[in-house]
Amino acid sequence: TATMRTLSSLGATVLVLTLGASSAVAQTPACVPQPTGTPTLYMLGGMNGWSARDEYAFTYSCNAYYLNVELIGRAEFKVSDNKWSNSSTYGSPANAHTNVLKPGQPFQAVDGDAAGGAGNLGFAFSGTHTVKLIPGPSGKIAQVVIGPKTFPAKPGDVVTDPVALSLAYDS
Repeated sequence: TATMRTLSSLGATVLVLTLGASSAVAQTPACVPQPTGTPTLYMLGGMNGWSARDEYAFTYSCNAYYLNVELIGRAEFKVSDNKWSNSSTYGSPANAHTNVLKPGQPFQAVDGDAAGGAGNLGFAFSGTHTVKLIPGPSGKIAQVVIGPKTFPAKPGDVVTDPVALSLAYDS
């Protein structure tokens, strides 16, 4: 049997699995609210003309920012707000030996106020991926991770209306 319990001593919700006479405890990290005053962050790059577009806006959930993208090929990009503010622009450190992210591996990001600024990030996309931004203790983005799609689609992402689905652009 499985039960969910909140254990105040751990500050987290845990899943308790009872297997016969023994039990195992799997701890999940506590959710942290989105840092106050954080602007909307966007993935900006060649795929969208380096402009802040709603379909490339990140969603904050629990402990990180998430964005599902469908791209093919290598893309250069940064993460920023719609004003390209230095303090909210994230990318590769100026002294990094590579700016290319590897699938599923965290990449240390810097903001535009870092020495040398924030350089472009690169990734070889091969379909649908989830881009995850992990904030550090200060609330600034510390790591970027790209892997297979794992974040559920937002309700507005899926069109189900039959009239909307029947529309077609005819130039």
